[in-house]
Formats: sequence, structure tokens, C-alpha cells
Amino acid sequence: MISYIGPNPWPLKVVKCSNAACTQFSSTTVDSDGYYTTSLAIGTDGYPVIAYHDYASGQLRVAKCGSTDCTLVSTTTVDSVGLYTSIAIGTDGYPVISYRGP
Repeated sequence: MISYIGPNPWPLKVVKCSNAACTQFSSTTVDSDGYYTTSLAIGTDGYPVIAYHDYASGQLRVAKCGSTDCTLVSTTTVDSVGLYTSIAIGTDGYPVISYRGP
């Protein structure tokens, strides 16, 4: 699983590889436009959790996938700022996010 920002208007996207070389894959748009920087971790449920920066508003946002390919997803704003995100899953099973503030 790879998260990335697509071309203008900068949608948040994920790629799920179908083989080790990733020569076969599926791509899904997680959030539609205006994003910058992304970090992905796999939750204890086996589904991706993605921290990302909303370029237009400056907000730190998190997308929690409800399926392995992220076709089911819920998003939330975590903070009013949040550049250069990094995410990990803590020993308690919850996401831990670091980011640069103002």
C-alpha cells in the first residue's frame, strides 16, 4: 500500500499492489483535492490510516480506511495546522502522528 498526492488538483490517493513487484495494482482517490504531504500506517485491523496536510486550509487531516483498498474511508480534521506528517501505530493500537506546526 502506497499513499501519494496526485497531480493538480492534488488529490490524496492510494495504490494497493497485487504482487510484490507492484506491476499490477489498483488506485483509489481517498480525498478529492488540495492536499500536500502524506504518511501511511497499517492499523491493527489491517486497514490503512493516512495522515495528510490540507494545503488550502492548512489543517492536519486523517483518513481511516474501512477496507484494504481504501474504497471505504472516513476522514477527520485533527488540528488547524499540520505540515510534514508522519504516522505510526502505538502499542495501544491507536495512531500516533507527528507534524510541524506554526
